[in-house]
Order: sequence, then C-alpha cells, then structure tokens
Amino acid sequence: QDWVVAAGGSSSDSISGMQIANDGCIGLKASRAIRRGDKLLSVPQSLAITAEAALRSDLGTWLADFDPVLADYSLIALAYLHERRLGEQSEFAAWLSSPVLPSAIDVPLTWAVESQQELCASSSAPMRERFHAVDADYAWLEENAFSAAPVFFPPSVFNKQAFTEAVALAISRCVWLPSADGGQPALVPLFDLPNHETEPNAAVRTKAARAGFFGTQGEPAAVLLEAEVDIAQGQPICIRYADATCAELLLDYGFLQEPVPAEASMTFWIDLEDINHDDKCDVAEGVGLAAEQAFVLTEQGELSE
Repeated sequence: QDWVVAAGGSSSDSISGMQIANDGCIGLKASRAIRRGDKLLSVPQSLAITAEAALRSDLGTWLADFDPVLADYSLIALAYLHERRLGEQSEFAAWLSSPVLPSAIDVPLTWAVESQQELCASSSAPMRERFHAVDADYAWLEENAFSAAPVFFPPSVFNKQAFTEAVALAISRCVWLPSADGGQPALVPLFDLPNHETEPNAAVRTKAARAGFFGTQGEPAAVLLEAEVDIAQGQPICIRYADATCAELLLDYGFLQEPVPAEASMTFWIDLEDINHDDKCDVAEGVGLAAEQAFVLTEQGELSE
C-alpha cells in the first residue's frame, strides 16, 4: 500500500477504512462505515499491466507478429514474467514480493491432467479450448521469441509451466478497465484483493488524466474502486468479476458459488464458409445478435416428464 501511495495512488479514503479479511481468504472489508460513492482506492494507470503496456515495453520487439489466441491475457502474462525476471530492478518489485500475490494459482489451468480431463467431460464451459489456447500461444512464443533470444528470455523464467501459471494469474486477477471503446483487462496492484459477488457493493472505474492550471500539478489517469452502496463496518468489499456462469467462474477464477444453479453456457456462430454468411450476419445484427453469440440456458420450473 505504501508503494502505491508513493507512486501517486491514494489510500486516504480506502485503505484506512478497510483491512485484509481474516476469515481464511484474501479480501477487503470495511473497518468503518463507508458511504455510497466513496473512493476506496486509487492507483495510477501507469502501474497497470496491460497488453498495450507489454507491446510498448522491451518485449514489443519480439511480439510484433504475435496474434495470441488468448488475446490480451497472454501479453499480460508475458509482461508479468518480464517484471519477475527484472527482480529488484522492476518498478513492481515491492508488489511482486508482497504476500498479496499468491505463490500458487489454484485454477483449472494449473490442475493435474487427470483433473482437467474430468472437468472437460463434466462442463459446457470451454475448458478444453482454454488448455489448447495456452498450448498454441506458448508454441508460437517458444519458436519465435524464447528460443531466438534465450538471454532476454531465460528458460528459468520463460518456460511452459511458468507461462501457464502466469496466464492463470492474468485471467484470474485482472480487472476490466472500462473505456469509450469497450475497455481492456489489466493487472492492477491491490485491485485483485476484492472478492466476487453477483450483487457487488463496489465497482472498478477509470478516471482520465487532468492537466494542471496556473502552475498547479495535474492529476494522472487512475483506476478507482468506488462504493456502489453504503457499506457497514465489517462488511466485505466485493466487485463482480464477470457476467458468467458458475462453470465459467470456475474456469477463470477457480471457485464455485453455492448453491450451483442448473445452467449451461452454449455458443453458436455463423460458419464463415456458409454461402449466405454475410446475409445471415445482417439478419442476426438486425435482432441484436452477433455472428458469434453465447447463451446461458437455465433450468426454470419443473422438468416435464
């Protein structure tokens, strides 16, 4: 926390009013009453690890032709490993060495093969596709970057296991930074502490940079955690990780909410090879659907015999 404040963040309304939960899991809770709209945490966007930041860094030279299946998450994972490699020279050194970051990520990506296979056979979530995506992205990186520059990408840091764990960390601990063009995932120090709730009491927002006037110092762009409702003393501070089914939350974050509802996520798409592809896309768009659309099927009422 001190490191974030020293870097231009704010904890006057948040860290002093919250503490790490002591109920067996990492989280945040209010140590005093919090009002709706209160700013709980502010971290400069310059401290956010994003895909754009990875491409602008020294890594960018090797990633110009990289088109990852996992999109931003593979790039964020690479940036995270790069900062790990820098050690004490990294601007994130204080955060990377803190107990806030777990030593192991318990999500399906890091499970034993037998457990992964059992999971693939028991869920409609894209489990197998996730495993294959990691394999594909790593294979490209190994061939085009890691093996080509072993000094810059030492095998002790940039190997299959480390990359898989870094992807698992990126997916499970990133927050979504909203913007006018839709937003992007980002690994933001301290913002991985709030736990998930379907009906959250806090939300992640962004604040644009403000220029200074008449010699005054401006304000940098920042990531904010704000209270959505009044929060009583002792209550956990939670955000909504994603609008996802329980199976998708398990895949991405490694937990199941109880009770588990009878629901399944299914994705349908218009085949690119379909002779009427463009016409079908126009029809779908006309009723508010995309060319590839996910649906959540939920059991409601009693099943017919």
